[in-house]
Parts: sequence; structure tokens; C-alpha cells
Amino acid sequence: MTTQLMSPMLLVSEQHLASRLDALAQVSGLDSALIAQFGDFIRTAPDEDLFRASPYRYAQRVGIGDRQAVDLFLYATHAGILEFNWGVLCPRCAAFITSPGGLRSLHTHAYCDLCQIDSDVVIDDNVEVAFTVAPSVRTIRFHSPSTINLKRDWRRLFFSTSQTMTPFVLRQIEQLLVADAFVPANAIYQFEHMCVAGQYLIALPQHHAQAALEVDPQHAEHTVHFDLLDGAVVPARQRVGPGPVIVRVHNRTDTLNVVGLIHRPLAVTLDPDAPES
Repeated sequence: MTTQLMSPMLLVSEQHLASRLDALAQVSGLDSALIAQFGDFIRTAPDEDLFRASPYRYAQRVGIGDRQAVDLFLYATHAGILEFNWGVLCPRCAAFITSPGGLRSLHTHAYCDLCQIDSDVVIDDNVEVAFTVAPSVRTIRFHSPSTINLKRDWRRLFFSTSQTMTPFVLRQIEQLLVADAFVPANAIYQFEHMCVAGQYLIALPQHHAQAALEVDPQHAEHTVHFDLLDGAVVPARQRVGPGPVIVRVHNRTDTLNVVGLIHRPLAVTLDPDAPES
């Protein structure tokens, strides 16, 4: 197998890509120029454009119809070029508020800890279907926690790009991540943070999972423990008092996890329709 080096951390398998583009052409009946253009996109697009990619955004990018782009992405998934994934979005801030899984696991309601709202789960409205390049075709940094820089990537991991955020909301989001760490498989990581009024989240962005850490002036506890399970952080909610707080995170999975501490101050609103102040 031959590979083409794209960057120090990124590889394209030309052999796999070429064979799967041939398979795409055979099963789809799509125009050869369209498939060649798609192949160039897979080879050269930035990592961000190949992670949770939208066929509608791709249609705008290359100037084709939405239906044609959807067909292209579905056939490309069948051919092994893309992988299909989905998530439930908060209708206010567009954060992913569920773990990936089968559609049969959907509940009728979902809660966003960032916005602190409960919303109905409606497949046509707030269930997002997206596509990521298959790692056997091209390696991108989002495929592995070890290559993620959470300070750079957390917004891409935590929020959907399908909704346009106002500059007001974007400025607030940039301030939310206050700490991050890699927690090795089956290991315990401990850190201390000076907690102030508001709410914090212990987040596993790549799993769309988080737990709430509420700062309550009436609460005396200053040490908390969270367990990282497959696609979940437990317990789902804990309370601490303001001041220095020791957070222990036990990764009970067999894989490395990247964990973020997100602060949602009481004064922050992620409502895109809120007036700027």
C-alpha cells in the first residue's frame, strides 16, 4: 500500500481511495467529473472539512444540487470512503447533547447543560446527520484523542457547524474552556481549579458526553470524583462550594480520553437571539 504524506500527522491512502472511488463510480452511476472532484476534496480538504461534514455545505462549496450531494455522500459511505454519524443538537446553541448510537436509543427529550434547557427530540429538526472521512482512506486528527488539541478543537467537537452563530455567541464560546487534559486508559487524573459562581461541565467532546458541576455557596464539599465510561460521565451532576476544588477523573475505559472543564458563568447566554451587551 502506498501513502501520500499530507502533513506530519496526516496520511492519505491513495490505494484505498482509488479503489473506493472506482467502487463509488460503479454503484452510483454519478458523473465521472463529479467523482474526481470529490476525490480531490478528500485528498486536499482541511481536517475540519472532513469531520462531521455536511453534504449541503459540500453542495454549496462545489456548486452542485443538494440532492446530488446527498446521493454522493450516501454512495461514498456505502463505498467505504465516508462514515455516517448522527447526534441530537441543542436548538439554542447547536451543541451536541447526546452520545452517538442507534436511532432506536433516541429519547423524546434531551437536556442541554450549557443552555440549561430541555427540548423535544424531533428527527427532522434537531437530529443532525453528518459524515466523516474513513480512517482507512485518510487520517485526520479527529480520529484519535491523542491527536486532538482541545483548546483548538473543542468548539468543533462540541458544537455543530450546521448553524451559523452570531459574533456575540462566538465570543462567549471562546471563553468557556478553562482546562483540558489527556486521561490514559484505566487511569485516574486529578487537578485543582479555582471555581467561582456559575456552572462547570466535565466534558468528553468526542463522545458528546458531559456531567454538570454546580458551584453552590451553601455547599462545603471541595473534592469531587467523576468516572468516564463508554460514552458517559457519571455521576451526571455534583455540587461543590466556591474556591479551590479538587477534581478526580477516573477513566474506566480501555482508551485514552481527552477531557475538558467548561465554565458557564451565570452572566453568559448562548441564545443567538439575545441582545448584545
